[in-house]
Amino acid sequence: MKATPAKGVPVPGGDRLLQRIFTRLGCQGRPPHFVVEFYPYANLTHTVRFTRDTARVRLSDLLRNAPIEIVDAAAATSPGCTTTWPAFRCRASSMRC
Repeated sequence: MKATPAKGVPVPGGDRLLQRIFTRLGCQGRPPHFVVEFYPYANLTHTVRFTRDTARVRLSDLLRNAPIEIVDAAAATSPGCTTTWPAFRCRASSMRC
């Protein structure tokens, strides 16, 4: 029997949250469409993946009941922050990755 692949659960207001982070980082250009979801990782892993004009952000589902400030901080400091946000020419001085 095949295992069912893990599925993410949408983060309420996640797209607006990432739009704010994009603006706060001072990124230039048109922001991508954000798809933000809680994903069942085994730890506090977070990922950011880009495809054309969409950014898929997966946050650990361990943050599901965390206050919004914690979710905001986790999203802003995702591992992809150091490698993918600069693609939008963000102000390096405002990045805290």
